[in-house]
Amino acid sequence: MAQTIINFLITLKLKVFIEPSAVQDLPSYTLFDIEQQSDLNKVIDFIITIGGDGTVIHACTLFKNQHIPPILAFHYGILGFLAIFDFEEHEKIIFSVLKGNFHVTLRERLLSQKYSYETKTFEEFESLNEIVISRGGGPWLSNLECYCDNVSFTRIQADGIIISTPSGSTAYSLSAGGSMICPNVPCILFTPICPHSLSNRPLIFPDYSVLTVQVPLNSRGCAEISIDGKSKANLLNGDYVAISTTPYYLITINKINTNSDWITGISTILHWNEQIIQKLDNIETDEFEFDEDSDDFLSESEVESKERVEDSEDNAIFELENDPNFDFDEIQTHSRRFVGPFRLPLSPRSTKSRIISFDSSNEDLSENSNENLKSNLNSNLNENSNENSKEDLNENLNSNLKENLNSDLNENLNENLNENLKSDLKENLNENLKENLNENLKENSKEDSNSNDNYSPPITYEELLKYFKAYPMEK
Repeated sequence: MAQTIINFLITLKLKVFIEPSAVQDLPSYTLFDIEQQSDLNKVIDFIITIGGDGTVIHACTLFKNQHIPPILAFHYGILGFLAIFDFEEHEKIIFSVLKGNFHVTLRERLLSQKYSYETKTFEEFESLNEIVISRGGGPWLSNLECYCDNVSFTRIQADGIIISTPSGSTAYSLSAGGSMICPNVPCILFTPICPHSLSNRPLIFPDYSVLTVQVPLNSRGCAEISIDGKSKANLLNGDYVAISTTPYYLITINKINTNSDWITGISTILHWNEQIIQKLDNIETDEFEFDEDSDDFLSESEVESKERVEDSEDNAIFELENDPNFDFDEIQTHSRRFVGPFRLPLSPRSTKSRIISFDSSNEDLSENSNENLKSNLNSNLNENSNENSKEDLNENLNSNLKENLNSDLNENLNENLNENLKSDLKENLNENLKENLNENLKENSKEDSNSNDNYSPPITYEELLKYFKAYPMEK
């Protein structure tokens, strides 16, 4: 990409200055080194960057304590707030810039002067987005004294403070809860980082203010300074940093103008306040009418669709009226056969109103015929309703009788079955018991008879006498 732009600029007979780190990547070009120039802003008309917002910030660091030429920033990959031009259209855009057809934005830059309490010396830093004073790697909250034009306005306990320009309001300050400010607004933002107080909120000061932040001598910890997320310095006890706007602005070339480019950026990059649009917001030309049937307001498109449905229903009624096989007395039964746009009303009242509207639309029918039709319809509807009521009563009676008979039959059957089972069981038990007893008695009698026949005493009388003679009893 760089070679493409360099070749194009050389064909236009322009001198090209390249940053020292980029000269090594382009050895085939004999170009000027920017370090050989003492006052770059006097020899450079405009700057071209390819990358993102970080590339633009880096270009600003090449111009210290001097005006910066207008920057034409092409984004490569991610669209940024500063790099807004598409590289594919670089020839057309460069031609337009060389002719002078463009708008610019003057962007504030901050000048930070750090004072060392020990060495009594100053050190200066320049930043485009912000300067951050934080606790660094310390374990304690930062304890910082804050002054505006040498007037103390707070002593803050927080993770740190962000002091930013309007260009930096969409960077770190936005993540910490700061406001988004258009780059045309001349001001300085003061945004605390995680303050240990619910009432501590971001502040906005005029661009001519001088903000001073000091680390107290009795503070438990030190602080650290970060310039646009790159340069760092330590703030020891007693040190302070004074922050003000520098007279050297950054000039960026706009795609349209400042406000349009900034609004496009917060919409496309940050997706600010994107939400689901309600249905009514999309309807711009529809006029609403109140519909009594739905009890709601309908748009023109909804009214047209409803009228189409009603017309289709009317056509269905015309077709039924002209059908010789169709009988209006059976309209209730026929109405159940239609679905969708040809559905007819089921209630007698709505059916009557639909048929009357059909009759009144026919110019050939007279008033007498209308009255006759009304009377005939009423009589037919009454007869149909009576017949339907009778049929419903008969059906209900039949169903009730069937249910009662079934329930009575089931109960009687259950009772008879239970009684028969009980009697059968008793008879069977009695017979079985009798048979078992008789068999047992017969067996016992047989055993007793057999035992009496074969009985032999354990000792005879003669043996007993012999025993007593052998062992006489003592007196």
